[in-house]
Amino acid sequence: MKKLVLSLVILAGFAMQALAYDFQSGDLLYTIISTDPPQVSLDGHVDGTEAQGELFIPEAVEHNNVTYAVTEIGKMAFYRCIHLTGDLVIPESVTRIGNSAFSVCGIPGTLTLPNSVTEIGRYAFCRNRLTGQLVLPNCIRTIEPGSFAGSEGFTGDLVIPESVTVIGDSAFRLCSFDGRLIIGSNVKRIGKMTFYQCLNLTGDLVIPESVKEIGPYAFYDCGFEGELSLPSQLTAIEDATFAWCSGLSGKLTIPENVTLIGWQAFTNCSFIGEVVIPNAVVMIESEAFCNCPQITSLTIGSAVERIAYIAFAGIPLESIKLHTEIPPSLHYLTFNNVPKDIPVYIPCNTIELYQGAEYWDEFTNFIEDCSLSTSEHNEKEIRVLCYPNPTQDQLHLQYSPDVQPKQIELYDLQGRLVRSQGNAFETFDLGSLPIGTYTLRVTMGDGQVFSDKVVKE
Repeated sequence: MKKLVLSLVILAGFAMQALAYDFQSGDLLYTIISTDPPQVSLDGHVDGTEAQGELFIPEAVEHNNVTYAVTEIGKMAFYRCIHLTGDLVIPESVTRIGNSAFSVCGIPGTLTLPNSVTEIGRYAFCRNRLTGQLVLPNCIRTIEPGSFAGSEGFTGDLVIPESVTVIGDSAFRLCSFDGRLIIGSNVKRIGKMTFYQCLNLTGDLVIPESVKEIGPYAFYDCGFEGELSLPSQLTAIEDATFAWCSGLSGKLTIPENVTLIGWQAFTNCSFIGEVVIPNAVVMIESEAFCNCPQITSLTIGSAVERIAYIAFAGIPLESIKLHTEIPPSLHYLTFNNVPKDIPVYIPCNTIELYQGAEYWDEFTNFIEDCSLSTSEHNEKEIRVLCYPNPTQDQLHLQYSPDVQPKQIELYDLQGRLVRSQGNAFETFDLGSLPIGTYTLRVTMGDGQVFSDKVVKE
């Protein structure tokens, strides 16, 4: 019995804490947050989750002959109030809406948010029944994670105000907007799963130049029917960022600063024509462009080292161009169902490397093109003299005064790194290596690369 009494006391304590407030006016509960000036937070309904009927939020309330401005909707104030009806009008006095304030709330009408609101908390309107167009206040700086996630009644355009700099994780996940998405020009970050499965969004997807980061799954399975414009500052296309956006079409231009193209980054999109992988990209992850049926040609930049499982599978490619003098490593299904007799254009003096590289050797139509080389072997650019060549043991390297070597690497005909020196040694030892042909790469401090064939006798 004592345990039961103690449990009831604890539960009652939690209930009192949940219902803590300073005064009641009508059916609503308020907490004083300032006396000078007089301000209160609206913290809920006297009937809790059983509240019914229309919700009217006043701009001010009177208590003990003092008039308090209602400046805040408190945390979880109307959480799970599923029996409320009518429209939801937030008065001009309110500047802040707390976390989960109207989460899982049953209000079936429209939402009016005044421009006085500067902060909308996490999950504030998550999984709501609100309808009509969502007009966001033009003073908020951050759209917090989950703010409107799962609200399936919103329609029309979604306009992200110019004041916003961050759109948080899952902010509009599973929403039902059926118009355009217009992102303000000051947004710097778009979070993980921000617009995940917003199936009815339409038109072009223009991501402004201000954006530096887009999280994984940010636009997964969205319904756009137009072109994709990416900002030049972007450095990574994360996992599944645009996966299954089958309505995205037109030419895909990947910014020059991108270094990583993640898993399923563009899978099942409808981009047309040539795709150029920039020279900064090092990795192309699994399924990155899988089943993009209208890509006809592919150009791969000079820094790509690895292209993973089915990255370009199921694409009716007509040609491939590579700026890489060392063949990128492949999975045996990287180019699954891609014709192996298409022209594969490669830098000059690399045909033996590609013909001997694992899974590249399945292609039958290599064409050397000196315009694809990453280095120009002439006196005006990189000046490195390698001798003797062929050699039995040591290779001597002589640099012109303006050359500052940073890394010296040797690759076999399969594209495997067999020796590396991270300095400017003028002697490179081949004595313990098997007899054969190798590719020497000297990377300079400014990023330029000198490469040449070296024969070990």
